[in-house]
Order: sequence, then structure tokens, then C-alpha cells
Amino acid sequence: MIARLLATLCLLYVSAPAGRSESLAPAGRVDIYVKIDRSIPPAVLSSMKDELSATMQDTGVRLGFQMLNGAPPQTSSGLAVVAEFRGECGVSWHQDWTQASNAAAPLASSAVADGEVLPFSWVDCGLVSRLIGPLISDQPDALRDYVYGRALARVLAHELYHVLTQNSGHNQSGLAKGKFTAAELVSERFQFEGNAFRIIPAPASELAALPESRAGAAEVDEADFK
Repeated sequence: MIARLLATLCLLYVSAPAGRSESLAPAGRVDIYVKIDRSIPPAVLSSMKDELSATMQDTGVRLGFQMLNGAPPQTSSGLAVVAEFRGECGVSWHQDWTQASNAAAPLASSAVADGEVLPFSWVDCGLVSRLIGPLISDQPDALRDYVYGRALARVLAHELYHVLTQNSGHNQSGLAKGKFTAAELVSERFQFEGNAFRIIPAPASELAALPESRAGAAEVDEADFK
């Protein structure tokens, strides 16, 4: 069944410790610099921002958002994270999913270099669509956009977990676990649980320039269809 498709968040490479036992102070503000490969409907983008802000607020993190649309980025008042959304981000009305591929492919990932999870993450919108599309393609436009944006937020929240905690491991439940179902991504509530999200404090930084890519950097996560 489609609802049982798993998004398996597997470790590709990281040499940072898999777990940390010490108590870590909240990082405070995190600025998300959104880079769009093709297009995101405004309603999807709004839903993604709202869900991600609410999810991270529960961990003590306040988010700001800036769009990377060719204009020079403004200076960040906290930690800056680049989030790239690749492909078409949305699900069409009555879209045909009979040809959807089940081949293993990454849903989202974050770069890693020298044992550090870097603040450069990306989400493959096309694969997110294949995972949850069969569950929402018959819903009205407004509901599809809302649920799709919420799913994007949850995938990106998992990447922020790795970036902000510098933790390459996974928990047994919640957004920090290693496998997501399609049903979890579209559910009413799906959050971090327990003490999964412990954040390393980050000093305020200025964002002078954002590189297009990190050549040679490994990646901390990938997600498969199974």
C-alpha cells in the first residue's frame, strides 16, 4: 500500500559522534535562505513556513526566512541555513501515479565536510510528490497545497535536526527517527519527541555570499522508496 511507503533516512557519510549526552543550550535564531529550483506555489510555501516555524519553535528555535531570487541576501542575525527545493513542488489534481518510480533515491540531504554537518540542505520535491501524491491528489486545491507544504516542512525539519545538533544518528520516534511513512508526512501532527532535539549554540554570523554548491562534500541523509 502507498501509505506504507517508507522514507528511509540513511547515513551516507559522517564522522561526527552519533549521539551526544551533554545538555546543549538553544541556538536561538536560525535564518532559512530558501532557494527554489523551479517553482513553489505561494500557498505551498506559506504552509511550509508556518509548519516549520511551529515545529522548530517547540525546540526553542526561532526561524526567519529569506528568498534567494537573484538579489543579494541580507545579513543574517543568527545561524544561516540554505535550503534548496529541487523540481516542481506540488501535486496536481487527479494526477496519475501509476508510473511513479519506486527506485531508491534521496528525498533530502545535508552536506558534510570534515566531520561537520554543513548548513546546506536540499529537498527533492518530485520525490516528495511521489511519496504523498497518491494520498492527496483527489483533494481540493487548497487542501493539497496545505498538506504538501506541511510535508516539505517535516522533511526539512529532519535536516535541520542534523545541522543544528551536529548529530548524525536517529531516534526511535518523531521527526528525528530514521524512517517516515507517507501517512506521517501528511498527518495532523508529527513533531520531534522527547529530548531528541538538543542544539549546539551558534554564534551570530554575517552572510557575505552563498555558494551555489559544496564540491566534494558528502551528504548526511538520503531517503528511499521501498
